Amino acid sequence: MMDTAIRSPIHSAQERIGGTFDDWDGWLWTTGFGDRDGEYRAIREDVGAWDVSALIKWDVRGPDALAAADRLLTNDVLGLADGQVRYGAMVDADGRFVDDGTVYRFAADHAWVMTNLPDMEAHFALVSGGLDATSNVSSTTCHSSRSRARARERCSPNWRRTRGSSASAISGS
Repeated sequence: MMDTAIRSPIHSAQERIGGTFDDWDGWLWTTGFGDRDGEYRAIREDVGAWDVSALIKWDVRGPDALAAADRLLTNDVLGLADGQVRYGAMVDADGRFVDDGTVYRFAADHAWVMTNLPDMEAHFALVSGGLDATSNVSSTTCHSSRSRARARERCSPNWRRTRGSSASAISGS
């Protein structure tokens, strides 16, 4: 299956530096770079990077974009400022876990909702019913996540200007 699996736009760069991969839902996910102890230390003490291109990106736009995203996540989305991100669970009407994900706020009328599952259309339609917001799905946008102790310092020399967020860097603000 490795020959037919989808490779992210940065797959070959990861492969050149020793990346190993495993097939997950048709995508090749990076499993490591040969030094698990060093990778662990980097994440805990410095900065870690993760290729999350395979995640589903819901591009939500419109006057009610943030309200729609807020209905999806159990965590507060309406309190986000431009350039901020929030993680949380997504649950159904009975409170059962559906998926987890993040919301990046670009502007009052624009957010990305990142999920693991590609078949969330019905759930999104249900929870955002009556709101003035549209969403388009992309699973082809390159996306990487940087996290931990020194992520802002290491990944964005101008993080104070951009608030240190991946969302600000992606949106160009």
